[in-house]
Amino acid sequence: MEASRARATSGIYLSKLRLSASVGEDAWGREKPQPIILTIKLSMDLEAGGKTDDITQTMSYSDVCRAILSLVQNEGHFKGLVKLHDAIRKLPFNEGMHLSYISSQLPKAILRSEAGIELQSRYDRTYWEQTTTHYTERLENETWHIRDLKIPCIIGVNPHERLAKQTVMVSLVIEPLHGRCPDHPGDNSDNHWRNLIKAVFDFVDQSTYQTLEALAYQVASGAYHNFQLKRIEVAMEKPSALPFVEGAGVVVCYPETLDPLLLDGFSGNRLKRTSQTMKPEISRTDLVEQKKQKKRKDQVKEHQDSKKLAAACLQTITMLCYSRLSTLDAAVEVDYLIELGALL
Repeated sequence: MEASRARATSGIYLSKLRLSASVGEDAWGREKPQPIILTIKLSMDLEAGGKTDDITQTMSYSDVCRAILSLVQNEGHFKGLVKLHDAIRKLPFNEGMHLSYISSQLPKAILRSEAGIELQSRYDRTYWEQTTTHYTERLENETWHIRDLKIPCIIGVNPHERLAKQTVMVSLVIEPLHGRCPDHPGDNSDNHWRNLIKAVFDFVDQSTYQTLEALAYQVASGAYHNFQLKRIEVAMEKPSALPFVEGAGVVVCYPETLDPLLLDGFSGNRLKRTSQTMKPEISRTDLVEQKKQKKRKDQVKEHQDSKKLAAACLQTITMLCYSRLSTLDAAVEVDYLIELGALL
């Protein structure tokens, strides 16, 4: 049993194969060819090839690469990353080889992201679906990944952080509620996630939370309820938080780590309304006024502390001079006290 399980994890893979094809809209909403970074893993038994050092007992990497390149060049156009994965899944690989994983990334598909959008598909080789030509593995699950969205916003508890926006890096991992169900085609389309990305950007851009935890929670709960998700993971990072740390951040998983009974206490629909004009929770005028009030309080406290210090000094000097005053006559004593008071 253990040997069989070990062989099941063996296989070959191609990492970051760079392609070019039309796969839905680009960053400007045009259906034009754009770069694709593809990774594929194929499971197979490598025991025979490992023992004999015979290339005929394995699968050539170049054959897999040529098959994918030929598919993309001949088709040239796919309606989205889902359709690209479906086309690769139907390729007739060698007998005994089973597709286990595909990842395709569109690094230039989102204007505000350095990594773009990525679709990861995992397949279960123990379940096969018969097609017109051969058998293929069952789709186990798919997740969408949006990484490193650069969004400026007011965030932080320090006074200087309330005066100017700083960049927050936002990354999302999304698992659709209906998966690949034909009854809900929009839930797994590229444009559906582009709409979610826009809503997240608008919401974060207009927010003024003090903590990343609160901001990430609101994004996760709002996206979950308004975009029909099975699960979402929101990671937020402040690159400018610590001087000697590249980034400090939080990760919120929804709904696994959150109690659904708490949902009524939060505005889950706020994310949906980000296309409308939203008033900041704390306006710039309020922030300036708060700073002025704090400055006035500090000045009053400083004045009170100065008066207390002066009184203490007067008492100390009076005690030190008491012996000298006792040797003076009344007129000189009065003049000396007047001079001492003027100095204080």
